Amino acid sequence: LIRKGGSRMPFFCVHGAGGNLLVFRDLAERLGPEQPVYGLEARGVDGQLPPAASIEEMAELYLEAIRGVRPRGPYLLGGYSGGGVVALEMARRLVAAGQRVSNVVLLRSAYG
Repeated sequence: LIRKGGSRMPFFCVHGAGGNLLVFRDLAERLGPEQPVYGLEARGVDGQLPPAASIEEMAELYLEAIRGVRPRGPYLLGGYSGGGVVALEMARRLVAAGQRVSNVVLLRSAYG
């Protein structure tokens, strides 16, 4: 949890290449107090577990985490840098499962 409270749909953000969430602190501040913001940190950043081996594995891990906060859509997803690709995969999986994804926000991401 980066910013709690607020009346808007939670914004779930996927980390960039470094795996940490510091980049989202300023974003959460700019979005204001009505926007709850959650960050999805890379498994293994703490050195306790091995990192996920693929985008698909990351997407599955992060979907499990966001469903713990919001079991049903609609979902608002985003990702910084390579996290944008993971966020797109998460959205693809949610839509395939019959869930609604309102937006996917790519922050400094390259997809191709």
